[in-house]
Amino acid sequence: MSAGAMFAVAGMQAVTSIISGNAQNTEAKLNARIYEQQAGFTDILSKLEGERSDIARDIELSQMRREKSKMVSTLASRTAGSGLDMSGSPMTVMLDNITQAGIDEAITKYNYATEKAANQYGREQEKVSYLSRASQLRYKGKIAKMTGYSNAFTTLMKGGYDYGTAKGWIKTE
Repeated sequence: MSAGAMFAVAGMQAVTSIISGNAQNTEAKLNARIYEQQAGFTDILSKLEGERSDIARDIELSQMRREKSKMVSTLASRTAGSGLDMSGSPMTVMLDNITQAGIDEAITKYNYATEKAANQYGREQEKVSYLSRASQLRYKGKIAKMTGYSNAFTTLMKGGYDYGTAKGWIKTE
């Protein structure tokens, strides 16, 4: 191969290295944007899941209150129907049942709050993961771009050396 051809090939290899590095950088940026969009979707999903949890909690608490009210009415009517007044043991039983229903309500609220917080935490971790991947891709893209320029420089230097050697300007002894 002639010295000029060697130098031309080195030039083409250098250009190819730069184009390749820039293409990898562009691809990394596009993929990073996709991960950032997915991170944004986790916020939306977290909000929707939180609203679903609140609605389910409110429905369950409403049902529990309805059952508590029905229980109090049933106890009062049975007590009155048996000729007893609402004092002493019947009142103690009713208060105990109301207290238990209140405890069940508090436990239900706690369970829903815990589930909601766990879901939100999980979504936040998912978001952080997506943003971390986006950051990694951007960094890899920058490295690929720098590597492309570095390889281009190295290729041109080697091409210049080979050209100089072929022309007899550089002695290899």
